[in-house]
Amino acid sequence: MLQVRDVTFAYERSARPVLAGVSLVVASGELVAVIGPNGSGKTTLLRLMRGLLRPQRGEVLWEGKPLGHFSPRELAQRFGVVLQEPKLGFPMTVLEYVLHARFPYSNGFGFESERDRQIALSALRLMRALEFKDRELAELSGGERQRVVLARALAGEPRALLLDEPTANLDVRFQVEMLALIRRITRERALSTVFIAHELNLVAEFADRVLLLKDGQVIACGPPHEVFTEERLRQAFEAEFLVDRHPLSGAPRITFVGPIPDRGGNPSGERTNGAASAPKFVLQRER
Repeated sequence: MLQVRDVTFAYERSARPVLAGVSLVVASGELVAVIGPNGSGKTTLLRLMRGLLRPQRGEVLWEGKPLGHFSPRELAQRFGVVLQEPKLGFPMTVLEYVLHARFPYSNGFGFESERDRQIALSALRLMRALEFKDRELAELSGGERQRVVLARALAGEPRALLLDEPTANLDVRFQVEMLALIRRITRERALSTVFIAHELNLVAEFADRVLLLKDGQVIACGPPHEVFTEERLRQAFEAEFLVDRHPLSGAPRITFVGPIPDRGGNPSGERTNGAASAPKFVLQRER
C-alpha cells in the first residue's frame, strides 16, 4: 500500500506551497488517476510519491514505512516511474534502454543476465514495441517512445507504478488500449498504480478512484461518479461542463461547454444566456 499523509511541499521555503495538506492511499490492485488544471501540483505529487522530493510537512509511506527507510536500490525495485520525457545521456537502442530497468537487480557488475533480457523482451512485447528493440530510442516517434518508456517501467517488475501522462502522444486507439492494459496489469500483478491524465472521459472509464487537485489542494477524491460532478469540475477548471452517463458503460461522460462568463457578461457579446449558447466540444469515446 502506498500512502501520502498530509503532505505539504514548496520548492522554496518562503514560496507558496505547491501542495498543501494532501493525503491519498493507493491499495494493491488499485488504479488511481490524478487530475487538475495546469499548475495544480500533479507532477510534484508523483515525484514526492517516488521519493525524488521530500515534503516539508507530512510523509509518504510504502507498506507503512516512510520512504526514507528504503535505500535508493530498494525504491528502484519497488517503483516503476514514467516521466513525461525520457532523458538520454547518450545514444542507445530500445532494448538497451529497457534493460536499464534491471540494473537494481544486478550483481553489481552492471551486466544483465539472460533472465533480465527475457523480462525486457516480454515487456516490449506486452507494449507492442518489440519490433523497435534494435532501433535507437531517439529515432522513434513520440507515441512509439511512450510505449517503450512504459515497457521499461514494467521491466523493473515494480510493485507500484507512477505514470505521468502515460497516454501522451498516443492516438485515440492506443490511448484506450494503453489504459485498458495498465488497468489489467494493475489487477493481475496487484500493483498500486497512480497516473496523471488530462483526458477526463478516459479517466472516468478506467480509473478506480480519482484525485482532483487545484492550486495544490484536494478538491475531491473518490470513485469517478463522485468526483466528476458539474460543480466540482467548474470549481477546479473554472469552466462549465455537462456531466451525464455514457449510454454503454454507464461511466460519467463529460462534455466541455465553455468558460464561465464574467459577471458583466461576455465582452464579445456572443453569449447572452449562459452555458446554453456556448459551443460544445464533446470528449467521449464509444466502446
